[in-house]
Amino acid sequence: VDISDTSGLDFDSSAIHGDLTAADIGAHSIIDHDITGHHQVMDGGNPGDFSSMRMFTLQTIVAFLTVFSWTSIVCVQSRMPTALAIGVGFVLGLLVMLAVAKIVQLSARLVENGTLDMRNCLGEVGTVYVPIPPKGSGSGKIMMTVQGQLRELTAVTSSNELIPTGTQVRVTDLSGDTVTVESE
Repeated sequence: VDISDTSGLDFDSSAIHGDLTAADIGAHSIIDHDITGHHQVMDGGNPGDFSSMRMFTLQTIVAFLTVFSWTSIVCVQSRMPTALAIGVGFVLGLLVMLAVAKIVQLSARLVENGTLDMRNCLGEVGTVYVPIPPKGSGSGKIMMTVQGQLRELTAVTSSNELIPTGTQVRVTDLSGDTVTVESE
C-alpha cells in the first residue's frame, strides 16, 4: 500500500510502526524513505521535497510570530476564550510559516548560473566581427548568441583563406576560450 499523495510526500514505514533505528535518525531524514523502505534522493527538484525546505529561517519565524500574535489579539478582542484564541493563532502561524518556507524554497530554484559553458558554442552560427586570418596566422573575433547572451569570442580558422567581417561562420571546435570556425 502506497500512502503517498501526488505532492511527493512519502512516509517511512518504520516511523508508522514506531520502530525507529539509529540509521533512520542518522545521515538521512525519515522522509527520505518511501513506504516500501526504498531510499529516495530528495534534491529539491520536486516541489514536494521537504529536505531542501528550511523551516526555521528569519523569514519563517517572523511570519509565524506576526500571524500568531495578530490572530491571537483579534480573537481575544472578539471575546473568544484566551486558550482557544492562542490555539487558533498558533495553528495559523504554523500554516503561514510552512507557506513562507515553501515560497522561499521555490524561489531558490529560480537562480540561474550565468557562467559561459564553451561547449554550448559547438555547432552554433555566429558573425565575424574582426576578420579571421588564414590558418596559423592569428585570430579574429566573432559575435554569437550563447546561452541567451550575445558574446564576443576569439576565433581561428583551419581554412587557408581570410574570413572577412560580416561572414556567417559555424563553430567546429574548441581550444580553451578560442573557437575554431568555418564559413557557412
